[in-house]
Amino acid sequence: MKVEIIGCRGKIKDKEEFIKKLKRFGEKKGMACQIMDASKVYGREHVISAVEHAVRAFRNETNSCRTLDLEILLYASGKRQIKDAIDFMGAGDSGEFVFVAVGSSGENEYKSVVDFLEEEGFEIDDEIIGGNEETLKRFGITEEEIKSVDKSMYGDLILEKVAIVDIIK
Repeated sequence: MKVEIIGCRGKIKDKEEFIKKLKRFGEKKGMACQIMDASKVYGREHVISAVEHAVRAFRNETNSCRTLDLEILLYASGKRQIKDAIDFMGAGDSGEFVFVAVGSSGENEYKSVVDFLEEEGFEIDDEIIGGNEETLKRFGITEEEIKSVDKSMYGDLILEKVAIVDIIK
């Protein structure tokens, strides 16, 4: 399984049309594609963990969503309901985004994903795939919880939110 994670910024002019294009692109390339609000992503490990949990849910037939792209968003958001996941972490009309493509495609797929995003008017910037204390707070992690761990373990607090989706399903 190949996972491409790309940071980008820009505007989505017509969200419904963009989602249709995204689905068609994914189907054509044999990939599940998802775009999410970068302000809710705490690094690549966060996205990779969500992908791994979503793929495992499909393998074990414990998935909540009919499609892998939505299952990825569900896990990445740490939410139990897809509507809550979309409201929390779904892409807005403009700003910074994290795009993820999952599939068994060849080496040149990264370039085709970048080409797709650039054709849609996005500027590629992987520097936005990060996270900070504000990201943690957006996930409902309290100041007390943040202070209870070393800064090097902040990502683990988000990974717990991803993993807990399995428990609350």
